[in-house]
Amino acid sequence: MLAVSGDYKPIEHCAGYFSWDDYEQVTDRLHPIFGPDVPIAANYANSHGPNAPSRSWCKTSPAMLLTAAQNLNLDLSPGRKTNIR
Repeated sequence: MLAVSGDYKPIEHCAGYFSWDDYEQVTDRLHPIFGPDVPIAANYANSHGPNAPSRSWCKTSPAMLLTAAQNLNLDLSPGRKTNIR
């Protein structure tokens, strides 16, 4: 199982570099790359700018990861073997 997360500031905060349609096209290409052996269970993204609240999904807040863990019933307790990159 794979959960994809990203901090996509260029979508809305870098002179409109990319649109959400562009983002969705890239995301759609991930499915065949990983194939049926690695299903994408969830995809989390945001386009919060540098003035986002500290508990937003913006880097360096762990809020996005914690939301994914809750939604996907993942155990992130210390000492638990995970493959989070």
